[in-house]
Amino acid sequence: MEMARRKYTQADLREVVSELAPGWGDRIRLSADAGRGRGPGPDLVVCPFSNEEVVQVVRLCARHSIPLVPHSSGIPAQASDPVVHGGVCIDLSEMNRVLEINAKDNDCRVQAGVSAEQLNLDLRYDNLFFPLSTEPGATLGGMASSRASGTNSMRYGTMRSMVIGLTVVTASGEIIRVGGRTRKSATGYDLTALFVGAEGTLGIVTEVQVRLFQRPEQTRTAVCSFETLDDAVNAVMVADRRGISMSRVELLDRLQMQASIRHSKLSGLSEAPTLFLEFQGREADVTEQVIAFTDVLAEFNGSNFQWTTGDAESDALWRARHDAWSAAQMLQKAAATLTIDICVPVSRLADALLHAQTRADESGLLCPIVGHVGDGSFHMLILFEGSDARQQQLARSLAEAIVGKALSLEGTCSGDQELGAGKKHYLSPAQSGALETMKSVKRALDPDNIMNPGNLLEI
Repeated sequence: MEMARRKYTQADLREVVSELAPGWGDRIRLSADAGRGRGPGPDLVVCPFSNEEVVQVVRLCARHSIPLVPHSSGIPAQASDPVVHGGVCIDLSEMNRVLEINAKDNDCRVQAGVSAEQLNLDLRYDNLFFPLSTEPGATLGGMASSRASGTNSMRYGTMRSMVIGLTVVTASGEIIRVGGRTRKSATGYDLTALFVGAEGTLGIVTEVQVRLFQRPEQTRTAVCSFETLDDAVNAVMVADRRGISMSRVELLDRLQMQASIRHSKLSGLSEAPTLFLEFQGREADVTEQVIAFTDVLAEFNGSNFQWTTGDAESDALWRARHDAWSAAQMLQKAAATLTIDICVPVSRLADALLHAQTRADESGLLCPIVGHVGDGSFHMLILFEGSDARQQQLARSLAEAIVGKALSLEGTCSGDQELGAGKKHYLSPAQSGALETMKSVKRALDPDNIMNPGNLLEI
């Protein structure tokens, strides 16, 4: 049986505001078109400071059947608007305290609005760090909810393996804590894994417990150019098969390098398919891995190989990588964009990339590519004229073709960005029979369908 939700009214919203107003002050904002009950924007934005305040909002919204959407900054290149059915947006950005650091056990607990940069600043005195690097300003709550990964995932894994516990406010307004600080557990269902990647559709993540790592003795960063995308991808695949350990391997195609060189002022680099590389570990181990990798580069026509000199140059290089989408958008100012984020088995990445590049060339649209090639994923940004119906259709057809190819290669339509409303139509072929099980979980945990309705699943 499908889930129905009573249509809330402007009177319902006014009642929520009146109950919150005495203690919240300017932390609640009612939009001009309140009461419309549909997206793309929220009718009301609230900014809680604590778990208890989140509970207060959830219970009020549940009473009036008002949709709830949490927001705490995940990855800027989103698949959809953050709110698809109006309602109340819970802005978790002010829940930004580091609650505990357990240096002896290499873990910590933070509120959902803590950014990776803020956490690493707090960890500097303990010689620890949180390794996942997505986009500037991304918060751990957003990263957990979207199951993000980023440029360090080749060595350290994704948020799926990084999160060991969560505090969640459920659709009924209860605070539950799942997971914990132990390194292993065989107790009941793995509810932590259930909420990681649920995109706020099962509950609101308010606190995140994550693993930490010792800062490496040495870090070395380099860039290398290739004649073709195929050579660049195959070099990484061969290095991986030979057991060469790299912490980060990022691929930027020719068009993306053109954009990044101009936007980030990367002097001395070539407008050619390029790998950004990072090696971490003990000095002797890093030296050994570097020598082995340079041998691989020679086999695949790697050229213009350069090491960064010092932290400032290395930081500038990785900042340019994180600013890739901003740089790409400058290729066609005021263009509409469509983001593709696929992941395939590493051995099939070259096929997926070459297919994507060929179809992009055939479309005539500007489509820069960046990829976490070490784990088989890449992103393409399709730029097109939003007012041109033909270009809109070209962009949609291109996206469908590239995702279809990924699925045919036993891949997925979303590697490390949220699925959202924009890509949920890919979920059925990607997940097959599991889709109905996912819907059953949603109905069980959110029977009134108020948690981010319309996102991820169509209920």
